[in-house]
Amino acid sequence: MRESSAMVQLVAGPAIWAAQFLIVYTTESLLCSRGGGADAHHVLVLVTTGIAAALLVVRLILRYRAQLSSGTTSDFFRDVGTGLDLAALLAVVWTGSPALLLASCTSPV
Repeated sequence: MRESSAMVQLVAGPAIWAAQFLIVYTTESLLCSRGGGADAHHVLVLVTTGIAAALLVVRLILRYRAQLSSGTTSDFFRDVGTGLDLAALLAVVWTGSPALLLASCTSPV
């Protein structure tokens, strides 16, 4: 694997989480201040979280299949990429979970 391709693979998982995080929190401000409302924000958060989680799960499955087909048990970039994708998946779920538990578009107390 070329070094540039390996580096892109390493940062792809955290980049997916960063994009989801940015979308979730910027749209809350925009939708709440410009009239989209809490329902629109909840739908957007759930859709964004679902897409980000699905992308990360697909990346993990593809990496696992590549490991099985290569026959090697240890590859530094693959192992680090797997760890970063798992951490990003946890972060995506953590970022999206408040949409299920908390009300959005409410004024602070």
